[in-house]
Amino acid sequence: MRGYSKGKGVIFVQVIVLTVLVLIIFPQWVHGHYWVSLSGYGTPSIDGVMNADEWENAGYAGIDINLPDGTTTPGNLYVMNDDVNLYFAFQFDYNIKPSPDFAAINVYFDNDHDGIYPELGHDYLVMNWRSTASLGDGTFGFVNQGPPCVPGYLCGNMDWVFGGTTDGDAEALNDGGSAVVEISHPLNSANNAHDINLSMGDTVGFQWYLIFREGGAGTTTISRFGDIIIANSFIEALIDIKPGSYPNSINLGSAGVIPVAILTTEDFDATTVDPLTVVFGPGGAMEFHEKGHIEDVDEDGDLDLVLHFKNQDTGIECANTEAFLAGETYDGQDFMGSDSISTLGCE
Repeated sequence: MRGYSKGKGVIFVQVIVLTVLVLIIFPQWVHGHYWVSLSGYGTPSIDGVMNADEWENAGYAGIDINLPDGTTTPGNLYVMNDDVNLYFAFQFDYNIKPSPDFAAINVYFDNDHDGIYPELGHDYLVMNWRSTASLGDGTFGFVNQGPPCVPGYLCGNMDWVFGGTTDGDAEALNDGGSAVVEISHPLNSANNAHDINLSMGDTVGFQWYLIFREGGAGTTTISRFGDIIIANSFIEALIDIKPGSYPNSINLGSAGVIPVAILTTEDFDATTVDPLTVVFGPGGAMEFHEKGHIEDVDEDGDLDLVLHFKNQDTGIECANTEAFLAGETYDGQDFMGSDSISTLGCE
């Protein structure tokens, strides 16, 4: 996965949802962005099916979801973008029953990334799931005009109420044991008065929450605040973790460094990489020496780049069988590569 920030965490606040696709009432908070920072580049199909390679370049985070019976179930959140759209995928273990019960996933944006959420004009998405999925695209548009908007709360409504349009798509599928929800929303639609307006390299704050209603009971899971960094398209690079050794064994208890070679190929010149932009592993470790050295690692007649990363900064865990490296060339081209690993010291 492209994203190197992973985390779990939910918090709880009072949220009043009168009609999920019509009106949202939400307290206004001042906050700093935390929990995760996610970024990735790719184009999925919005069909409720997570194909094998479809989300492999997405930023991702582990999540815990509250269920109506009082238990929790684990899941994952994936985020990425292409040149046109921002994409979300939620994947979790639960059998969502059909109408009249329902589930709803809402995603809220801190459009101007000022840490105040929500504000007038902030964008949000509402995915309603009964027998089929439907998407609502809304805007926080008025304050304390109650009822139903009460003092201290900010109300939002669908964009079409304010003369705008619904921009995006959503699909959800449930196989009886697990559920997948996929959502898309334009980075920059023609509806700028109501929607996010993002370019490559921009950062936008976000929060999601998931509602279940089942047999008269219900529960809500609300995430912590996070950031999304809009990614550039990237080149796939060939890397070799611990050159000259196989398997590429990583001792999780070691205090040393891990060498990683970026190999020059017909499509990519490793000597153009800026070592100070490169991150490695789930923890996003930076180059330990703040520089790299050039050598012909694979003895094919061209020059490669060798970097070193502090083992304890990589964030590699026992369950990892692959490690990713990403960075930029001196002219700003993003690239990413991966190689297999075998972890030691997990007993």
